[in-house]
Amino acid sequence: MATGSLFVIQNKQFSPKRPKIESLGSVSCLYTVNDLPPVHNLQKLLTELSKIERSLRAEALQVAWLAHLENRNAATAINTWRRRERRHVKRMKTNFT
Repeated sequence: MATGSLFVIQNKQFSPKRPKIESLGSVSCLYTVNDLPPVHNLQKLLTELSKIERSLRAEALQVAWLAHLENRNAATAINTWRRRERRHVKRMKTNFT
C-alpha cells in the first residue's frame, strides 16, 4: 500500500491502521486513511466530503483521487463536482415536471 505510506509521510499525525472519524453536526463520517488521497489540508477535504450525500460519497472520493492525480486541489474538485451535480439534478427535475 504505497498510498497509505505516502499519506503517513505527509500527515504524520494519522496512522494508516486507524480510521479518521469526522463528526460535523448530526452527520458522522468514517473514512479510512487509505480511502483518502494525500492532501495538505485534510480538514478542508473532510469538510467537503461531509457536505456530500452518503449515496454519492464513493463518487466524491473518485473525484478527489482524480484531482490528486491531476495535481489539483481535491477539496476544490469535490466542491466543483458537488455544485455541478446539484445543477444537473435541478435541471433534470425542471425538465420533467
